[in-house]
Amino acid sequence: MMTRVWAVLASLILVVAACQTPAPTATPVPPPPTATSVPPTATSVPPTAIPVPPTNTPVPPSPTSVPPTATPVPPSPTPVPPTATAPPAKPTIPPPPAPTATAVASPPTATPRATAAGIHAVGVVEDRDYKTWGFRPPVLEVRVGETVLFTNDGAETHNFISLSEEQQFGSSDLKPGGTFRIQMIRAAEIRVICDLHANMEMRIRVRP
Repeated sequence: MMTRVWAVLASLILVVAACQTPAPTATPVPPPPTATSVPPTATSVPPTAIPVPPTNTPVPPSPTSVPPTATPVPPSPTPVPPTATAPPAKPTIPPPPAPTATAVASPPTATPRATAAGIHAVGVVEDRDYKTWGFRPPVLEVRVGETVLFTNDGAETHNFISLSEEQQFGSSDLKPGGTFRIQMIRAAEIRVICDLHANMEMRIRVRP
C-alpha cells in the first residue's frame, strides 16, 4: 500500500516539474558577415613633426600713447557792475522870444514915409502869435512944429488917440491903408493909444 502511494507522489512531482521547466528557446543564427566591408584607412595623417615655437618677442607698448586731454575749465567771467547811467538831461526849453516889433508886410502905398522935412512916420505892429499889438516906433522924438503922420499899414482897423492933456487929438477908425496926421504944438510927452486893441500904445516926446 505504501509503495503505491509513493509511486503516485513521485508521478505528481514529475508532472509538476515538467510543467515548471520552460521549453528550450531556439538559438537565433547570426547572419554571415558582409564580404564588402570597408577596411580601415591605412594612410592616417601623422602628427606635425615641426611644432610652432611660441612667439617670444613681446609687443612693446605703443610709445605714442595719447595722454588724456585735460579740458581747461574757462574761468568764470568776472561780473562787471552795471554802469550807472545818468538820467538823460531834460531838454532845455528856451523861453519864448520876446515879441519884436516886426511890422506886417503891407502894400508900398501904405508904408508911411516922410514926404517933407519935419514929417515923422508912425506905423502899426500886429503880432498875432503872441497877441502883441503896438506902434512902430514905440517911442518917437520930434520938435515943436513938426508933423507926425500915422498910417494904418496893418491888416486890421486901428485908430490913433492922444491921452495927454498937453495936446489932445484923435483919429477916426482907419481901415488898412488909412492915414492921419497931426502937428505938435508944444513941448510935452504925449501918450498915444489905439482903443480898439488893448495895450496898443506909444510915446511921442516933443522937444522945444
